[in-house]
Amino acid sequence: MRRPRPVPGRRMPNQDDRDIGERGPFSYNADPDRRDYTRTAPVMDMPAFSGPAMAIAPDPDALCPERVIYAADTADPPLYSFQVNFPRLEFVLSGCYRNGLCDRHGDVIDRDIDAGQSLLIPSNCWNRPLWDRDVTVLSFLFGRRQLGLSRTSWSVEAQAFVSVGKQSHPLSANSPVHSMIQALTLCQDGEDVLHVRLQAQAIIAYAVDLLRRPLPPDASWPQRLFENICIYLQENFHKPVSRESVADRFNISANYLSRIFQQQGDIGFAEYLIFVRLERAKFLLRRYPFPLEEVAHRSGFRDVKYFCRLFKSRFGQTPTEYRRDSAWT
Repeated sequence: MRRPRPVPGRRMPNQDDRDIGERGPFSYNADPDRRDYTRTAPVMDMPAFSGPAMAIAPDPDALCPERVIYAADTADPPLYSFQVNFPRLEFVLSGCYRNGLCDRHGDVIDRDIDAGQSLLIPSNCWNRPLWDRDVTVLSFLFGRRQLGLSRTSWSVEAQAFVSVGKQSHPLSANSPVHSMIQALTLCQDGEDVLHVRLQAQAIIAYAVDLLRRPLPPDASWPQRLFENICIYLQENFHKPVSRESVADRFNISANYLSRIFQQQGDIGFAEYLIFVRLERAKFLLRRYPFPLEEVAHRSGFRDVKYFCRLFKSRFGQTPTEYRRDSAWT
């Protein structure tokens, strides 16, 4: 379904560019790299390791894109697509990174992004990696207060992610990288125009330099563990995750997981997960014409009746009423 093309600098009707959790019922300054991924159908878990930026990213001098391809949101996101409310910039290190994208006319197309090229996905736009070629991709994620980097390698023969390196670093809300990203988003003068490529290279160089710096001394281990768990939940809220499964993934006890949430966030684990899922449901109701059953499924609720009851108990109106009222806002 085609949708009106967003005008740069102009807010689309009902567009919610808040970071999930930023105004949530917990005390810490939540922000995405608490990454609010809309993975719209179950996907495979990735084996992850953490490491310094120099082990994940090559020298930034080698990361000058030959082409910068832009994602959009002129069509409804299909299954298995990624959609977040903050910008991402991806650089293909090797292989071919094939993606489903929508063009400015609202047509969904498959696009090959080759080694040495970049993909910019602005805030609230989407892409759908097809994972049908061997490829290694660097992904930079620019939250308002968190910068994330991942290096992902996919093997067609193994039909699996053979390695995933991840790292994050605090990011000031006043960081110049936010303006740099906005300038690149607005400057859609051509995929291979020199100043577009140089702007993308400058953003990558800035991000790699920041990620190589030491973490602030006040970043405690419980706080970082809590933030990493929040990231995991916002990546996997659509899956049947539980307190026990998350605790097992982070090699801690379920009781300690609950204690971390109460101490660091003033909220229970289950309550936080429900909050994330309901915020995603509200976003989908405002923005897309999906039926309620699909909204529930994409938000992590397997029972649409339970979803509707919970939604009304939290917000005082049914999902249908919320969608209707949002259309007039």
